[in-house]
Amino acid sequence: MRRFHFNRVEDASGISGTGRVAEGVLFNNGLIALTWNSVHKCINMYTSLAEMEAVHGHDGKTVIVWIDEDPMHPPEPEPEKPKRKKPAAKKASKPKSTK
Repeated sequence: MRRFHFNRVEDASGISGTGRVAEGVLFNNGLIALTWNSVHKCINMYTSLAEMEAVHGHDGKTVIVWIDEDPMHPPEPEPEKPKRKKPAAKKASKPKSTK
């Protein structure tokens, strides 16, 4: 399961506004539940991301912002950085005797 929200940069319909306009969940079986953050509260169900984007994408005016990482494709681990050697501690010199 993976959560997301819609960020709408331009309101093509004049109904939902701009910014964070909807929240959704992509289930592991590919189905999507989407709810709107407007006065017109409703829940929509879609059978795929492509279907949802075809209806609400408005030619790139709505962007899907993922909240969770993709559980099916986790990110590659960061390569380990080489450890820097610490400089050797300098030995304190003994003060010279003035006898």
